[in-house]
This record gives sequence, structure tokens and C-alpha cells, in this order.
Amino acid sequence: MKAGAVDFIEKPFASEAILDSLEAALLRLTALDQEDPAKVAAAAGFREDCAVVGGAAVLTQSLTNTKIQLSAPDALRGRVMGAYTFGTQGMRVLNGPILGGAAILFGAPAAVAGAAAVVLAGLGLILARVPQLKQDR
Repeated sequence: MKAGAVDFIEKPFASEAILDSLEAALLRLTALDQEDPAKVAAAAGFREDCAVVGGAAVLTQSLTNTKIQLSAPDALRGRVMGAYTFGTQGMRVLNGPILGGAAILFGAPAAVAGAAAVVLAGLGLILARVPQLKQDR
């Protein structure tokens, strides 16, 4: 089971343990074969990709949060942000196992398409039941 794995981290763990394991994995990746320029370039590209994806995730989350706060009516802002936070953070406990189970049963593409359909249906239901969201500001 450990073939290819750099480390296994047992719970409970400190955040430093994850960072140390990531650093060890990156060092291992770059030290695989310093004589092979393709492997060295791949390791450098991997680090750059991680930085770009991480930065994009932070930027997207910040912009989405700001847009939702500025778009919500003052009287409802707290409730809107509570629902948004619950939907994006709180539901992760459920949606990960559900989506994983659906991917096992139906395949990953069908599971993701089904999840998208559920989200779009939910948004449609919210729009139908909350007419204030349709009002032009």
C-alpha cells in the first residue's frame, strides 16, 4: 500500500507534519535523477503548478465571498453569508463521500454531471422561491 507514497500521517497531527511531508515529497521528486533534465523540469513545473492552483483558489474564494457580501441586501447579509458558508464549508462532510460513492457506482464523469444537475436544480428552486433575487438593483 505504501508503494509510491512518501509518508503516512496519522491523526491527530500538527500542520507542520503535512508541510514537512510535502517538502520531503518535493525534495524526493527533484532528487530522483538530477542528470535527467526532463525530470528536473517536471519537478519544477509541479511546484509552479501547485503555486498557481493554490493562488487561483485563494483568489477565487476571496472574490466570490466579496461579491456575495456586496450583492446581499444589508438586512439579509448575515443570513446569506451563513448559508453560503454552510453550503461551501459545512456540506463538504457529506458531499465528498456521496460524490465518491456515486463515482464508484456510475463512474466519475456521470457522478460529476449528476452533482452539477443537483446544484443547478437547487439554484433554480432558490430563484423560484426567493423573488428578491430576480430584482434588478
